[in-house]
Amino acid sequence: MQRLGEHTVGEQSPPIPVRACPMPFSQAIMNVVIPTNFMTPKITFTGTEDLEAHITTFHTQMMISGGTDAMHCKLFMGTFVGRTLDWFISLPDGHITSFDQFSTFFREQFIVNSAPPPVSFDLFDVKQYQGEPLKDFLNRFGALVVKLPRMKL
Repeated sequence: MQRLGEHTVGEQSPPIPVRACPMPFSQAIMNVVIPTNFMTPKITFTGTEDLEAHITTFHTQMMISGGTDAMHCKLFMGTFVGRTLDWFISLPDGHITSFDQFSTFFREQFIVNSAPPPVSFDLFDVKQYQGEPLKDFLNRFGALVVKLPRMKL
């Protein structure tokens, strides 16, 4: 008597069908091969982080590595996990033709995750916490100052 899942000797298991995965990239992007020695960005985006911070980090890491526009598209997609990857896969086949277009779609989809730009009045809200070392407070304050828009003289 043969149990479920067991096969007799010489009997082949039916092949498991490969799930067809939609690919929003144009064929030109799909045809680009990323070299195996290429330094890929080590960041992820789940859909809850600040999207501008993610794009800036990605661009910074890609400036170091270089690469073509198509490589930027493929590697940017590689930073997506969870619902972000679900969003990407839901885009129509062949829809993305450049990184500028891709990053625009990304911004439009995840705009709610962008942090509002700081204004100079935000500096008044930065207070030193009880027990916080002065150095830590000054680092937090300085990090906010750097994010303020430059004043034109």
